[in-house]
Amino acid sequence: MWDPPPVLFLRSEAPPLRIFFAYLAYHAATETYPIDAHLAQLRPTDHVFLFLTWHRLGFDGERLRQYRRFPCQVILCANTPDEHAALQAAGVHSIYFNHNATLDERIFCITETAVAAALNRSMLGGVFSAEEGTCWASTESLLCGLPVVSTLCSGGRELWYNERNRLIVEPTQEAVAEAVQRGIALLESGAFNRQQIRHDALQLVRQFRATLIAEMQRICDQHGVPVDAQQQFTKTFVHKMGLR
Repeated sequence: MWDPPPVLFLRSEAPPLRIFFAYLAYHAATETYPIDAHLAQLRPTDHVFLFLTWHRLGFDGERLRQYRRFPCQVILCANTPDEHAALQAAGVHSIYFNHNATLDERIFCITETAVAAALNRSMLGGVFSAEEGTCWASTESLLCGLPVVSTLCSGGRELWYNERNRLIVEPTQEAVAEAVQRGIALLESGAFNRQQIRHDALQLVRQFRATLIAEMQRICDQHGVPVDAQQQFTKTFVHKMGLR
């Protein structure tokens, strides 16, 4: 059973402050959220950025209200604007931060060697689920400069797409096969450009991280902790915040 404990990002003893990152994992078999047990053990000066993954909470008002009852301060990170709006309407502290921005872009590169290797293995990324979280594999493809063939979806991965990096198709074998051939042709013609695809993905990564860092800076300032959140993030950032 996947139950990642919160990862400590920042610690200050005087004045007291700890900032954690955590994932919300839902286990349908037991109808439980294991992260709750971790949150219950934290203290009032602890702040937890809680990433919403596959199990979306945006419209579960009763569940959301529980996060105001934990001793620690929980900041829910919404993957989509509508989810963020719903969280705010429920009176829950939240920021709009798509958790795919925790991918380490240095892992997914498009050097000449990497491009050659990728071309030998694949030309496109493919993601075909109708509803899920933000889908790491989708953004990983974009960071490698691969356009994505995707069915219509909700959950957050669609926010990374634009007309320069994706083909959206009906969920049929015929539509997917046709889109793959069209995507390859667009790559060969230059209409899909690998460098541009990666550039666009990095722009979104930076925007989301700026939101997260600004909220961390606000928390540090509120507690009188003399920390530059940007420098702290740069120093301690690891792939997926060390949670997977």
